[in-house]
Amino acid sequence: MKSNNDKPVEIAQNIYWVGHKLEHDTFQCHAYLIENGKDSILIDPGSKITYFEKRNKISQKNKIKSGSG
Repeated sequence: MKSNNDKPVEIAQNIYWVGHKLEHDTFQCHAYLIENGKDSILIDPGSKITYFEKRNKISQKNKIKSGSG
């Protein structure tokens, strides 16, 4: 699987890697979106360091209705 830092990467039907690779960081958080309409869920959201990148990827697949940022 080729990583893409700008777009969600579909790894299975309705399951997307929405993490963000930090260059030169030995610890990477791998966030996943399981898309199921209004019942979608984010697995392992990680820290606020990559919040905006993850939010951007998630919003490409699923309309975010609440939250700040």
